[in-house]
Amino acid sequence: MPMTAMGVAGTPKLKFYEMDFGWGKPRKHETISINYSDFISLSACKESNEDMETFVPIFEKGLEAYV
Repeated sequence: MPMTAMGVAGTPKLKFYEMDFGWGKPRKHETISINYSDFISLSACKESNEDMETFVPIFEKGLEAYV
């Protein structure tokens, strides 16, 4: 039986939108290092502590499924 592996990165415990390095809190946070088709990124939402932001990379070879 074939198996598919999927990786998930991120954590809601790191409050990216609350971090301030001296130039103010961020308006937008994105994980840019995920470039694999079987990985997703999760992080806490800026507007709500109960919601999550999800990043799913879509590559050209799989784009036609979303069009």
